Amino acid sequence: MHGSPHGYGLNAQTLPKALRYYLRAPAGRIFVTGDLSQAEARVVAYLSRCRELIECFNDPSRSVHLENAVAVFGKSVIKDTPEYTLAKAVVHGSNYREGPKILSVSTGLPIKVSKQLLSNYHTKRPEIHQWHDEVWRTVKAKGKLVTPLGDERTFYEAISCFSLTGRMTDQHWKDAISWVPQTVVPHVLDAGMIGIAGLRDAGLDIQFHHQGHDSFLCSVPIGEERVFFDAVYPIYSSIKLSSPAGEYVIPQEYAVGYSFGDMFGYTGSSVTMASWEGLVSAKLAKKSRAQQILEGCYGVHLKDWRA
Repeated sequence: MHGSPHGYGLNAQTLPKALRYYLRAPAGRIFVTGDLSQAEARVVAYLSRCRELIECFNDPSRSVHLENAVAVFGKSVIKDTPEYTLAKAVVHGSNYREGPKILSVSTGLPIKVSKQLLSNYHTKRPEIHQWHDEVWRTVKAKGKLVTPLGDERTFYEAISCFSLTGRMTDQHWKDAISWVPQTVVPHVLDAGMIGIAGLRDAGLDIQFHHQGHDSFLCSVPIGEERVFFDAVYPIYSSIKLSSPAGEYVIPQEYAVGYSFGDMFGYTGSSVTMASWEGLVSAKLAKKSRAQQILEGCYGVHLKDWRA
């Protein structure tokens, strides 16, 4: 929550999971969503020329999160366990040069453990640190960065600091490292949503409901899911990105449902309300709603304070 001249509210782009369950599709309609798959991590892999990550991303039989967990812990983990979630946090922090103190705060781990996990990952993925150094050299030499889609930013504060002191602060460096991946992803999403708006204007019955950093939420008449996805797929697959490691596309993962909090992977066929309710019941049988909300809001070490 945050304050503003108009009162208090929240950032609707990063809507908490606890609130998503209250958002239901309009009568006679079903939610359809597209989520750019592992978008920022994929951009970082190509920018850093990390061949092992790129090969993993491009092989549907492999899981980049599970393989990264092996790099972090030195052992295999099970999907959706606390260790799996923790590994994702370590990788995200490593990609953007996050230090052990910050990682410790976000995960609840001792600083010593956080430092070791970050070191483990960078030992297995040395290209990430090499890319960090390359970003620093580029900003130092040119004062700016340019994304594959032509967005450009001049780092005035970093340049001024370097001119006066001969160095950039650690925060300047982190800001520069994160800028291209975190700018490319919403640009790709926006470009695709403009295409979806064109489909709506051409006559498809599409309503927009939410836009996140790397995902959109629309609704269509029940039974029209396939028409929607068949029209959207070529829009996003045509958005090609260039990189030092070659050209690539950020794929999308599609889901459907009657509640924003309970979306299920699209399988190619329409989902009735009854079949969706069955999927929700099976989901709740595995994990209660309260547990889902807490894990979505507070991360991986809930047992430390709920015991």
